[in-house]
Amino acid sequence: MTFKTELLIFSPIFIAWMEELLQEVNMNFKWHRRFFGAFLILAIPSLFAAFYACDDFGLDPDFFPGIVKGQLRLSQVPPEKTDELQVYLIKEFPPRNAADLLEASTARILNFSREDSTQLVSFEMSVDQLGEFGALIAVWKRITDAEQAGVVDPFINTIGGHCNEQNEFIKINLTESQPVVEGIIIDVDLEKVNRTSRVSGTINFTGSWPEDLSNLVLVFSSSLNINLCNPPELRLLSTQPTDSLNYDFPISPGAKIAILVWIKAGDAILDFQLLGFAAVNPTEETPALNVDINADFGTPMSF
Repeated sequence: MTFKTELLIFSPIFIAWMEELLQEVNMNFKWHRRFFGAFLILAIPSLFAAFYACDDFGLDPDFFPGIVKGQLRLSQVPPEKTDELQVYLIKEFPPRNAADLLEASTARILNFSREDSTQLVSFEMSVDQLGEFGALIAVWKRITDAEQAGVVDPFINTIGGHCNEQNEFIKINLTESQPVVEGIIIDVDLEKVNRTSRVSGTINFTGSWPEDLSNLVLVFSSSLNINLCNPPELRLLSTQPTDSLNYDFPISPGAKIAILVWIKAGDAILDFQLLGFAAVNPTEETPALNVDINADFGTPMSF
């Protein structure tokens, strides 16, 4: 059995921040800001393996004592650039450390129709340990990733999760008496990965770039009330200090708020800082062009 797992280097930073998040739920302002940051963890592709290959060399079936079965419920035709759909079973949510992500069980789904707008796609996942699991998450992987105008286009996005009506992840418990969980239905949202429009503009920076800046992220959300089970689109921007940064990349149609945040690196604390925002409303016929954002590193902002 061989496993190939690739994670971007900033994943442990997000995990460290999540540990701090749970300690600050009673601080209203910090909780609101960090709750906004929590969805970045699910949306940023570094948290999920880009590739997860498994070769069977005749291991005993008991090597995988648990099984999770279910279906993804699609309500849109998969975008043309869809490579595959994947499902991840994560032991802890929020993750405690990088090991939780490296040990996540995975199901790759290739048997979906590329023409049907409504379909149920089955998956079956072998799990190498019993116990309680904090989250079951569906993700979308595109055929190729792209780089343009200083922006890295994520090639894998969260498109849904096994959640309740309050948009909270439903835990999965595998035991010796009940090692199989089945009948799970995950509603997936392919609208945000159906990038048939574009957004472009310039980000103008003032103030000194922080030396401890780890990531610069542009988020596109229809609301500040973030649904952790289906987080919005985001783009990672270049962290090379500059007075201005031009961006131009594909995006899904619809009214959104473009929110620019920077992420502070630290051994135990990850601090999200709002830099600026702008309203965008791209359509398939009319892209959102010349959307400029003013970002001031010297003036802290809150929301």
